[in-house]
Formats: sequence, C-alpha cells, structure tokens
Amino acid sequence: PLYRTIDGVKYDRLLLETAESAAARNSGQLSLADVAAIWDDASDGSLTALEKETLSYVLEHFNVSQKASRYLESKLHPRKPGGFFKTVDRVKCDRELLEKAQGFADEGNISEEQAMELWADATDGGPIIDCEVRSLQYILENLSVTVGAETYLRSELKAAAADEVADAPDVVSPNFTPPAASGASPRASASRRSAASTVPETASELA
Repeated sequence: PLYRTIDGVKYDRLLLETAESAAARNSGQLSLADVAAIWDDASDGSLTALEKETLSYVLEHFNVSQKASRYLESKLHPRKPGGFFKTVDRVKCDRELLEKAQGFADEGNISEEQAMELWADATDGGPIIDCEVRSLQYILENLSVTVGAETYLRSELKAAAADEVADAPDVVSPNFTPPAASGASPRASASRRSAASTVPETASELA
C-alpha cells in the first residue's frame, strides 16, 4: 500500500519507512543529513499535501536533532522569519552557522578549536549537506581565520568530498572539490577583514 493510516490520518508509507530506517541507523535520532535526504525524496517534482502532512508528522513524532528540526521547519514554512537559511550572494547558507562564525570572528581570528566546533555543528552527527558546505566556504573566504582553522576545515571538506554518500541528493557530492587554499597566509589577521565582512541580511528567504 502507498499509505499508512495512523489515528485515522493517511501518511506516505515510503517516507515514514525512510525516516524509521534512518532513525534506526542513528540510535533513534534523525540528523540533518537524514532529514535533508527525506526532504529530497518527498519534494522530487512537487510536494503533495500527503507528503507535507507526512513530513509534519516526522517533525512532531520522531526524535529529530535541533538542527534538523530547524531545517525541516524552514522547508515546510519557507516564509517564516528567522528560518534556517540565509541567502548570501544569491546562495543559501545556514543562518546560525554563519552567525556563530561571525561571533567568533568579531572576537578575533577564528581558532582551530572554534573551527572544530563549527564543523561539528555543520555535520550534526552525519554526512555534511551542500548547504553546510556552502556556509563553511563562505566562512573561509570572508571571515578572519587562523592558519590552523583553515587547514582543519579544508581538510575536513576534502575528506567529506571523498566519502561515498548514497541516495541523498542534498548531501555533498563525492565529486565536490573545496576551493584551493591561497598561497598567502590565509586570513591570519583580523585587520584584513573590515566591518563589511559581516554576513549580510536579505529581503526574503526562499525555499
């Protein structure tokens, strides 16, 4: 059957099974990568009312990480202010990750330890998705980071690009190549970044 009926309400059986399988692999919790993959499965073409109802059920009744919950909520309600995404130079990034990095940079160069914190936030216990890759690229290219921080993040991005990630279109492609490091000392001084490096706001957030 295409449907599963719970408390008299019909849901998409395949989406529920995908969520259940992902939760079983992750000790019962859905990570950002899990939710992104489920969203991609549901929105292949156009999102139906049944699929939207099923995704809302997953959000309410499954153990979803805080980051994954914000992602799915923003996908389901893209016009809601202060959502998961921030559009920078017409590219969608992770709002909170950029703001956390900006906070670190405001206090000086982003350190290697802080870069590790940003990476852990970006991966959310699973494979890294494209949105997080773009966010980390923005951070590397526009904020003040130490050599150690840049080396760490580029190494992690390169390793992630080499990993095989199956059946998750929004997860970073194994063919992804991080931007090459510059020959000069990368953003070693906060003086090399002016106030213009602050993450810009946009007039609207798109799904």
